[in-house]
Amino acid sequence: MKKNYLTLATLLLGALILTYILSKISLNEIILRFSHVSSGLLITYILVSISIMVLLTARWQIILRSQKHYIDFLSLFQYRLVGYAISYVTPAAKLGGEPVRAALLKRKGLSFHQAFSGVVIDKTVELTTNGIFFITGIGVLVVNVALPENMKILAIITSSLIAFTIFFFFSRMLRGKHFFYRIFRIFHLQKIKQLQSFEENLIEFENLIIKFYKEDKKHFLFAILFSFLSWLFMFLEYKVAILMLGYNIPLLWVFLVFSFIGIAYILPLPMALGSLEASQIGAFALLKIPASVGIALSFLVRTRDLIWSAIGFGIFLLLGITKKEISTHHEKRDED
Repeated sequence: MKKNYLTLATLLLGALILTYILSKISLNEIILRFSHVSSGLLITYILVSISIMVLLTARWQIILRSQKHYIDFLSLFQYRLVGYAISYVTPAAKLGGEPVRAALLKRKGLSFHQAFSGVVIDKTVELTTNGIFFITGIGVLVVNVALPENMKILAIITSSLIAFTIFFFFSRMLRGKHFFYRIFRIFHLQKIKQLQSFEENLIEFENLIIKFYKEDKKHFLFAILFSFLSWLFMFLEYKVAILMLGYNIPLLWVFLVFSFIGIAYILPLPMALGSLEASQIGAFALLKIPASVGIALSFLVRTRDLIWSAIGFGIFLLLGITKKEISTHHEKRDED
């Protein structure tokens, strides 16, 4: 019930932010930005978006194969879309759908630890690649773009924290030491009654993660390769999207726009409601491009996400996933 109230509260907050933003910009001006859309650009945008989802699914399949789990691509593609849809509508920084992906993998005969470790490895590879690109991009932006001083300082501090986290994670993984369990103990989470039973499960599933990073270098490198390929396609996706709005901007500027979108989705607002539009107003203001272009881009991105989510929820209904399947409290008993 508390989770429902939280989702409702964040949804209301996002709606208020979006309403305020739209009250300041003419809707006709936003619609006018789409006059540059051609069938060629639209088809390219759709194909690139599909390619990104295919690459991300292929990365997940590679990770599972490293654990000797050979799941067909179509099933994994469907599971990823279901996870995507749930993450999109929950205020959990694109993490809400991960337990559902793990629950679906159990239908293929995997134990809870095997299924969840595969999902977590996939997510850590994604976050690592994102972090590397973010740090690199921030360095380029700080040198080449006249950012406000306070934003420049914030960017440097954030990049340093991300770099430290990535270094700390890999230094422990490659030495066969726990990362998540270490954090669990540092914050004394084992003292929370509801999490005491989770401690043993955490150790077991993290052992599988350590095995992947420490021993399976081949699949790890392939997973990283597919992550970088997906990033290149994401750059192309946003480049095409901005072309659809009548602007041909340098790749460095595309990265700035892309980074601001990433920040918007980190904030705990369902569907990045309001935060997506606000982030694009900020990004395009730095580029001295009208705010209506930023809002139009956010509408385009949101439309893409809503279509993927609609497909994901359709698959969710067809698969008939139950609440018990998702609940981790039953997983260990099921496994035993």
